[in-house]
Amino acid sequence: YVPWLIYQIVIANLHVAYLILSPRAIDPRVVRFKTRLKSEFSMVTLGNSITLTPGTITMDIVDGEFVVHALSKKVADDLVSGEMERRVAHVYLEDEDA
Repeated sequence: YVPWLIYQIVIANLHVAYLILSPRAIDPRVVRFKTRLKSEFSMVTLGNSITLTPGTITMDIVDGEFVVHALSKKVADDLVSGEMERRVAHVYLEDEDA
């Protein structure tokens, strides 16, 4: 998970640099999504991973619902795709196959 997360951080840094250089592309939004993660530890890991990724910050986690601020539509769409959540679930053996 860590190598994948580091790669995502690098990609997100490049996207944020693009947003800084073309401010018209900035389209901030607040995204809400319900997680399928069960343990608090895995939810905290997901929340911290989101916040570590430039362009996003986890604002709140209440009853398994995440509230995240994203700098652009692309960032929000990437977050809602669930890839990061699936990877965290796999690390903590919370994926459906485990």
